[in-house]
Amino acid sequence: MGSARHLNILLSLAVVAAATVGCAHTLRLRLVDAGSEQPLAGVETSWREDKIDLLLGAYHNGPTNLQPSTGEGIVTVGKVHPRWVGRFEFTAPGYTQLYGIYSRGGLALGTKTNANIRGERFVLEGPVTTAASSNGTFTVPMSRR
Repeated sequence: MGSARHLNILLSLAVVAAATVGCAHTLRLRLVDAGSEQPLAGVETSWREDKIDLLLGAYHNGPTNLQPSTGEGIVTVGKVHPRWVGRFEFTAPGYTQLYGIYSRGGLALGTKTNANIRGERFVLEGPVTTAASSNGTFTVPMSRR
């Protein structure tokens, strides 16, 4: 009887862990100049993920600095969890800082947030746009200052 109960508890914990983590996937972003649509190399990108669970509480991964965008403007983010909310900060000399929130398969973009500290969890404020997606890659247009 004790070993059946122990097995039941282990299975319950496994189900909760699987529901919390989900299957991680890779996210691909293409950073471009908003006016010319030319790729932007060297864009610095900070990323974090947040999860709020009623049973297990709130937790996050990051923030972490990703590799700068390639010559083709590509930034790749590995181990993105589908049920978590990803937050991005994009910085490039001569361009307005841009923020993004990845949630439920979409990427929202804006230039203002409620955060006071870099790397902190934030909400977008002001005008918000949705990044276009094609062939699994989101296009992130950055505006010159």
